[in-house]
Formats: sequence, structure tokens, C-alpha cells
Amino acid sequence: MNALTAPTTFWGKVRIIGPGLVWAVAAIGSGELIITAKTGAEYGLLFLWALWAGIWIKFWIQRGILDLTILTGKPVLELWHEGRFGKLSSVYWFLFFILTATGVAGLIGLSASVLGLLLPFRSVNAWAVVTTISIIGIAYTQRYASFEKVMLLLCLVLGAGTLVTLFFSQPAPADLVTWGLPVTTAAALIMLSLLGWGAGSGPDLMLPYSWWVAEKGYQNLAVRGRSEGKPLMELTDPESVSEVRSWLRIAKWDSVIGYVITGFVASVFMIAGAEILQPRGIVVEGIEVLKNLSTIFTSTFGGWSYLVFMIPAFAALYSTALGVFDGGRLALAHLARLLLGKPALPIESVRTDWWYRIALILFSLIPLILFLGVQRPVLLVLIAGAVSAISMPLLAFQVFWSLRTHVPQEYRPGMFYMGNLIVGIAVYLFFMAQALYQLF
Repeated sequence: MNALTAPTTFWGKVRIIGPGLVWAVAAIGSGELIITAKTGAEYGLLFLWALWAGIWIKFWIQRGILDLTILTGKPVLELWHEGRFGKLSSVYWFLFFILTATGVAGLIGLSASVLGLLLPFRSVNAWAVVTTISIIGIAYTQRYASFEKVMLLLCLVLGAGTLVTLFFSQPAPADLVTWGLPVTTAAALIMLSLLGWGAGSGPDLMLPYSWWVAEKGYQNLAVRGRSEGKPLMELTDPESVSEVRSWLRIAKWDSVIGYVITGFVASVFMIAGAEILQPRGIVVEGIEVLKNLSTIFTSTFGGWSYLVFMIPAFAALYSTALGVFDGGRLALAHLARLLLGKPALPIESVRTDWWYRIALILFSLIPLILFLGVQRPVLLVLIAGAVSAISMPLLAFQVFWSLRTHVPQEYRPGMFYMGNLIVGIAVYLFFMAQALYQLF
């Protein structure tokens, strides 16, 4: 993998952005399109602030993953495998990615449901099979560079649909700041769910982000005097430390832009729910949210608006299924090797390894069988969400602890950065307790 030179111009900095866009397009899914629109239909924009507060908390966890990957030169799951409880950590995350196959199943089902609305000459089950085969084909043939381009294309389609949805919604500026606090228990639960899960993703995409960063080559910064393969964090002379810290500040914009995109899309669909569904008294669940919005757009603006809305909606759900699929099988292949005592493969070799091929089969058949057997895509997504809720505090803690123990003092984050990680641990411990209470 070629050494990376830190860009100095604005457009040079824009061109190195990639993993954050991949993550954003993968993270924008049922939560942003369906849950936020439903919340807007019920409560208007009262809890828009909670959505962005949740984004703020998640950002610091993902930035920690970014910094650890760059400084150590390893995906974080590989880094954590080397610790005192490394094998236990790897077993946990291996099981986590197996369990979150329910989320892939649900997303395949939601994508197939939208295809069924767009192309009703085939059943949803048939479109689920087609969707799965297409995802397998992309995953089998793509390397990171081409995968990033596929996700960028889906991002452009989604972005166009989001802007059109904002235009259709036509919110009054005063409505955008009608924030408040809940006055009922039901409203409080909605606010809390937005705070934790309203935008962005759980560990099922935050951990693969580490692989995408490594595949992009962020850790291969060309620093004077650095020998090949030497981790950046081992460079301790003042000039190198200054150069590496400057690169970390540039690279963080990859995560920042990713979270701004997810927050914007989630906000637009909450606005659509508040401005379009709420005045009509429409509060529905699941895919019915999108069906109602598309029907209203069609009756108001004409038949052309149906495709303009539904095609980007499909792009959002499909890109999430593709992203979770891609990240999940990378993690499973990598963790399987580590748990069997085999050396980790170089990042550029993972996608062509036969372990990856096994993970590809596993992560394609399980979701499709689950969807065809259960036939409740929203329920499957919720199950994956519950698993993520239980796992998020562990992820936040491992990031916090690794920054304290694996990173030399020269590169260790300051109090503000670490303080936000502590807040994230506390917030997600609460959601873990809530998820466990609901389960038992």
C-alpha cells in the first residue's frame, strides 16, 4: 500500500475523505427514514435537539476508533485481541456480528418492500432474493476503492432525494427551533431513543469503519525517518509528533462529514413527518411511513414525485444493507483467523482470502433465511438494535481504555475528548440497562 502524503490544500483534504462517506451512506437506513419521520409525525420537531445530541455522543466514540486505527496501523478489533482479555473480546464481537445478521435480514426485507412498491410485478420475497444476490455480487467482486465508488453513487442518489424531500416539506424557519422536553412517559422514551439511536449506527458499522479507514491507507502517512510498517504512535521525536498530530486533525474531518450527513438526512425526514404527516394526523409504523409520504407527494406535486422520493428511499435502505453486509463479513473473517490462532492478514489481502469467502456465504444465507422465515423486517431490525444497545457501552469503554493504555502520552487525547467518551459510556450503560429490562 502506497505511502500517503498529508494534503495541504482544501481540495486535497476533500479528496482524501472516503471511509466517513462509506460509513454515512451505510448508517443512513431505517432509523433515519422511518423512525425519525414517525417521531416527527407524533411530536413535530420537539426532539430535534436530542437527535443532534446523540450524534455528538457517537462522534467521539467513532473518532476514537479513527485515531486508534491511524496510530496503531491496525483495525481496533485486531488491537483488542492482543490485550489481556483479548480472546474474550474477540469471541464477544464475533458473536455480535453473527447476531446482527438479523439487521441485515431486516434491511434486505425493507429494501425488497420498496422495490415491491416501485416494481409490483414481482413479490417482496422475489425482490429479497434479487437484493441478496446483488449484494453478494458487489461484495464478491469489489475491492475497497471500487466499493467506495459504489457507496458514493448511492450517496449522491440519497442526497438528491433528501434535498427534494426538504423542498416538498417546506418547513417554516420558526418550526425548526420549536424544541422542548417530554411531558409524558411515552414522549420521554421517544426522546431517549433519539438520543441513543436517532442517527448513525451501532457497533455493526462503527467497528467496520476501522477496516475502511485502514483500507483507505490513513495509517500509511509518509513521515520523514519512518521505516516501512512502523506504527505512527512509535514516532516520538517532536517534529514527527507534530506532523502526525496535524494529520489526525485533518483525518477527523472524515468522521465529522459522515456524521453531518447522517444528521442532516435524519433531520429532513423528521421535518417531513412534522410538516406533512402530523397536520394530516397520520402516525404509522414501518414501511407505511414511506408509503404515506410518497402518496402525499404524488397527490400534491404529481406522479413524478413518487419516483423522486422512492428511488432515494431504496438507495438509503439498500446502501445500509450493503454496508452492514460488507463490514460484518470483514469482521467475521478477520476475527475467525485470530480466534484460531492464525496471524492477521494484511489489510489489502482480507477481501481475497478464503476466510472472507466463508464469511461472505455465512453473511448472505443467514439473513435471507431469516427474512423468508420471519417475514417481519422491522422486527428483525429492532432485534439487531437491541443487540447493539447492549454492546455500545462495551465499545465506548474499549475505545476509552485503549486511548489511555495503548497510545503514548504524545498522542493521547485531551480532557475534553476523553470526557465526551466518559459521557458516552454513561449514556450507553443506561440504554443497555433499558434494553435488558425490555428483554427480560
